[in-house]
Amino acid sequence: CIRDRDMTLSATYGDWDADIGSNWIVSLAKSFGKFEVSLAYAEFDADDASGLSDEDHVIATISTSF
Repeated sequence: CIRDRDMTLSATYGDWDADIGSNWIVSLAKSFGKFEVSLAYAEFDADDASGLSDEDHVIATISTSF
């Protein structure tokens, strides 16, 4: 996780047990006053033996706390 004053870059990797597959996520978040806007790319790579399909997603969020 790399953090600037109001910007954060994060990366995560995971490997599933039992030959299911692996996944990774890269995200960038920026603060705008009381709000945080985030954009992430997530990818799941299924192992051939799992019978599952690969999946790719782009995820955008806007959040605040009060």
